[in-house]
Amino acid sequence: MQKQIQPQVLFENARVSASYKSGWREAVAALVGNTLEWFDIGTYGMHAVTIGRVFFPSADRNVSLMLAFGTFGIAYMVRPLGAIVLGAYADRSGRKKSMMLSLT
Repeated sequence: MQKQIQPQVLFENARVSASYKSGWREAVAALVGNTLEWFDIGTYGMHAVTIGRVFFPSADRNVSLMLAFGTFGIAYMVRPLGAIVLGAYADRSGRKKSMMLSLT
């Protein structure tokens, strides 16, 4: 026995799909955010030797470079932890307060 699809369900689905057509702004925002993230990663990678020399002076250039990449790696690994902590705070206190906390 096949289940009959009610016309009402079809119309509800049509309304939902129509609301997704206006999601282009979210897609553009995601594209911009992703582009900036990759730009940040690329810029840091291109200037890692200089950053290592200036901020991590050492007798061995390789040690300075590894410290520069290690610092970047640690910062990259801590981001999900910050998202978890600030996400929980935002759920309790609101997005505006969470954003202000992340900017201070």
